[in-house]
Amino acid sequence: MKKMRRILLLTKTIFCAIALLVLSAGCADETFPEPNSKETETSKERATSVITIENGSAGVSLPQSTASTRAAVTMNEMFQLTEDNDFETDAYLIKEDDDESINDKRKLAYLHIRWKNKTKTADGWSLSTYEPSITLEWINKKAVDIMPGENWYVAGIVGGDMERDEGIPSSVEFYGQEGKKPKVMNASVAGSSSKHKFNVPFVANWVKVGIKGKNKIEFHNMHFEPQGVVFKVKVKRNEKLLKPEEHEYMFSSTGLSPNVFFSFVDYDNSLDPRQSHSVRVSHNNPVKDYWVWHYPTDQRDLGNGTEKQTNKAIMNDKKQFLFSHTTELRYRYTYPASKIKGKDYDVFYVWGMPINGGEFVEYKSYTGTGNKNSAKPDLSKAKFELGNTTAITSAHGGFMLGWLNGDGKVRGEFLCGTPHTNEFQRIDDWSPYMGKIMDVNLKVMRPGDKRYKWRVPLARMAKSNLARPTSVYNEIPTDQLVFTNDLEPNLGKGRFKQAELQILVEAGKGPKDYHIPAIEEFGAALPYVSKKCDPDWTENQKDLEGSNLGFTKDGLGPQLDGYFKEWLQLKDLQGFSAPSLYNSIYKTVIDGNSKVIYAIRFEHVRSTGNKDLTGNRYRCAYRFVIHTADKGGCNVDGRGRRLAITARWIGNLPITIDEIAKPEYWNKNNSNDVVRILNDDGDRKEKKIVDDACYFSGSKPYTTYEDPTNPNKTYYCRYFHPNGFYRGFMTKGPGGKFAPIRCFANWDLSESAPNAPRQQRITGAHNEEYYK
Repeated sequence: MKKMRRILLLTKTIFCAIALLVLSAGCADETFPEPNSKETETSKERATSVITIENGSAGVSLPQSTASTRAAVTMNEMFQLTEDNDFETDAYLIKEDDDESINDKRKLAYLHIRWKNKTKTADGWSLSTYEPSITLEWINKKAVDIMPGENWYVAGIVGGDMERDEGIPSSVEFYGQEGKKPKVMNASVAGSSSKHKFNVPFVANWVKVGIKGKNKIEFHNMHFEPQGVVFKVKVKRNEKLLKPEEHEYMFSSTGLSPNVFFSFVDYDNSLDPRQSHSVRVSHNNPVKDYWVWHYPTDQRDLGNGTEKQTNKAIMNDKKQFLFSHTTELRYRYTYPASKIKGKDYDVFYVWGMPINGGEFVEYKSYTGTGNKNSAKPDLSKAKFELGNTTAITSAHGGFMLGWLNGDGKVRGEFLCGTPHTNEFQRIDDWSPYMGKIMDVNLKVMRPGDKRYKWRVPLARMAKSNLARPTSVYNEIPTDQLVFTNDLEPNLGKGRFKQAELQILVEAGKGPKDYHIPAIEEFGAALPYVSKKCDPDWTENQKDLEGSNLGFTKDGLGPQLDGYFKEWLQLKDLQGFSAPSLYNSIYKTVIDGNSKVIYAIRFEHVRSTGNKDLTGNRYRCAYRFVIHTADKGGCNVDGRGRRLAITARWIGNLPITIDEIAKPEYWNKNNSNDVVRILNDDGDRKEKKIVDDACYFSGSKPYTTYEDPTNPNKTYYCRYFHPNGFYRGFMTKGPGGKFAPIRCFANWDLSESAPNAPRQQRITGAHNEEYYK
């Protein structure tokens, strides 16, 4: 039995059997395979006996609606069980005696009930049956008789699949695994537009049986009730913004998961902090509480933290080491896109049971250099981050699902749970919603609102360089400052002297509604990290600001791979918003001459209690491709020295860096990607790195002690080169250093304004697609 308990969480596989349910207007449901399939899995060593059910009856209830609450959604009453159900039940009989609380001794038997009659009632269904001969399978492989004068109880579950552990029918399961029949979600039923397959448990708690004679029983008043929280999600499509096939959505949660099983052996959650409760099998304990989360189905590895020696030992075999290991525990369900054109709405359903999810951080230790593989965790020190978050988002990013309130106005993304940012609707406890339906109305839209504008920070960058006018002077008219509208490298159209940059910055000049960006503001385009972190965001390397960030680690800075804090300034130099630190994750992918940097950038910094700034409203996926001109560089294609940047808004989509670090991610669902090409147009002497390119910023590094009357002021620049990025600077003076300028739209400019970057058109020989 000990082995059984270990296996319960880690090695079970299942066939998901299903009960057919329907929600009006197209809802969730299930059907069972033939019960004979259960017989094929039984053990030859099983202990069985035969009894008679002289009379059995039960009722099945629909989820109840509740009055409107302070939560963001209200419940509805559309959940209906259809006549298609046979309500076949995985049931258990248990004897009340002194051994009932002992796992290896309790008298517990499994039986499979097929109801003979069903009748529709006002709030569900009424079921009845008789079985002159039905087989019991005894969990502890020791059959006993059911005798008059004894106390026995029966309970049952509709909607899952009984699973055997070493031939013992020990659990009823509701999760799918690779290689097995998948859990059914939202599958249509042939011949019906209103019925859809949907996996959800209906549980009847223990009721006392009447004993009519030796091995003859009857029972009444079994009552099957739905478990978990059901979401009905209705999405208004937008084919002006997306292709039909791009309408894919994701439900994700660290607070709810359908990947559970009901265990009929005891389980102690003190052995595993990931579980919310223990299981104690007894007629005194309701079966609705027997469920256990099969967390490996929802688990993703985020990696190890930095190893640290915790003692002062000198001998290698005596040294003690400690490191963190972080995994994410989150349920994710993707609703597939409909490629049908002209479809107005998508409707789908999801359900889950309350779980302890989030980022789970374990601390592992070992002794002796080289013995990391033998490291053991101390679960008493384990901690969770980002628990109880539930979101409904785009499946791949690029658009927002706006959450509609009762007046049809958008309140943001659908986010509820324990508030980690000011984006959340608070639901600290899902218990009041168990067995209920949450009605969620969303619409496909561009991300953003009046307060939180420019959700893809890169979108503020102009599509082409500032064109150098014939003469640059303090009072130059705005209409003489325009863009080149050309991306071909080294044409000279956008080549400025540092002295000319200084004139424009000090005079506050730029094209109408544009300005020269600050160095932190340039972080919207180029990496600008300050610290490196472990996967749990513990800092392990500081003072990186301005360092070289490369494809490989070198003496000037770290490899741009892993977890970082980095700067982003959302407002322009004339605004009053200081730059903020965000969490970002980077990954470098090198394949011969091809070198690409991927990133998930501008995630909320939760470790600082920074709840009321921007949350994840500016969180984006980025791809950086540096093209050099020298054959010894990288991504050389004969189209000139340039940097191609692609950004896609992802908001609260729970996507990993490994998922976005693949070409196929960027090759589809890309209608709203933001692409910018930084084409080199400089001619600098004393180049720091061969084959590099430089862009001016409007920031001065020496503002605290530089003489304001000095005509040769120094300005920060951003460089890209064959091994990555770094921050440098230029000083006006002899030598005639040149570089291009890429302006940013002012914060107050509307993203849809006629002169906004989105509306700009490249009129040169080739557009962004050619150069990216």
